[in-house]
Amino acid sequence: MNTEELLEYLKYNGAERAGAAAGLSWLSEESSMQQGIVVLLRLPVRIAGYLRSGPYGQYTAACARMDHNLAEILLAGMEKLRNEGYRAEGLMAMLPEEGEYPGIREADRFRIDRAGAAAGLGWIGRNGRLLVRDFGPCVRSAVILTDMPVTPSEPETESHCGACRVCVGNCPAEALTGKVWTPGTEERVLIDRPKCEEFIRSGVCEKCVGICTYAQKYMRNAKWY
Repeated sequence: MNTEELLEYLKYNGAERAGAAAGLSWLSEESSMQQGIVVLLRLPVRIAGYLRSGPYGQYTAACARMDHNLAEILLAGMEKLRNEGYRAEGLMAMLPEEGEYPGIREADRFRIDRAGAAAGLGWIGRNGRLLVRDFGPCVRSAVILTDMPVTPSEPETESHCGACRVCVGNCPAEALTGKVWTPGTEERVLIDRPKCEEFIRSGVCEKCVGICTYAQKYMRNAKWY
């Protein structure tokens, strides 16, 4: 099995997009594996529409379903790799509350998003989230780490946010610095996480996702997806 066959297998099992990356030693201190396959799902447009101002109940429920689907995709890919004689483990920003997902654990969301950029799926926006050109930040992503030698996808090496600062200007916590991402940029350069977390203690806030110019374009052009 080669990298392209594995990526196609993951898409067959439900991944919207999939890419490969090498040299991911920074992704998890708990793993010695540095090859990674990143998969993502897009948020349904009818749910994405709630991100600007709520209500967030349907959004959180949709994310829970997406996380379950992502976990199932990871399990299918991990089983495929193990059957080929390779080691594999899954990383997600949030494990589903229900169900059992052996071999999958939680990892830092920003690092998972960085892996998505390394795998060529998008770039990190001023909101600190993975932005995919077609869907903006309306995506959920996860990673399979493996010792299978992979052929890396073409990585994303620059931001495509341009001069846009709409997420920065609309962050109710004033937690976004407005700095531009480049590969290797740490989260603290883009986001004041304590300010963000302090604000969302009273509830869900994903305004920087829903307000994003690319997210708005995705919702306007939804009929094409």
